[in-house]
Amino acid sequence: MATYPISIPRKSYQGSDPKKQRRVNEQNRIAAELEKYINAQIKDHGGGSYLYSSISYETGYDIETVRKLCFAIDCGHNGFTVAEPENNADFR
Repeated sequence: MATYPISIPRKSYQGSDPKKQRRVNEQNRIAAELEKYINAQIKDHGGGSYLYSSISYETGYDIETVRKLCFAIDCGHNGFTVAEPENNADFR
């Protein structure tokens, strides 16, 4: 079970291939956008289950991209669960 705020790991590429560098930069950009979107949803709606298909639909990103990037949050195949914070007054 994940805790708020969630974070999506970023990749790094130290090579000189510009094509690979662009691909890694694009994945990191999408990861940052997904992280911002998911944390806003958790802040507004609290803990619970978040499905990759819903995140994909609401953000417009391909479900495989969302699954690939968000899998590290809680290692769920269809989504992840976020724990309700202990102190809700500070949370919202």
